[in-house]
Amino acid sequence: DRYAGAYESEELNTRWRVERRDDTLIVDDLRQPPRVLRPALQGVFTGGPLVVQFDDAASNASGFVVGAGRARGIRFERVSGAAP
Repeated sequence: DRYAGAYESEELNTRWRVERRDDTLIVDDLRQPPRVLRPALQGVFTGGPLVVQFDDAASNASGFVVGAGRARGIRFERVSGAAP
């Protein structure tokens, strides 16, 4: 899956694991229970206050930007192709 993998944010000093389950994405950051993200638009997933917009790439996404409430534009970069 083009979105599955591990991603890191220097700004938040954290790593998120993303995996696909049917038409949803599961995000696990080890600080909170896993969160379910549902597709909203092409490459955009939402769940609760989170809005995750993946890079537009033909194959694997190289990263994404997260917004949650007043916090916006938080960048995550892919660090591996599959969730660890």
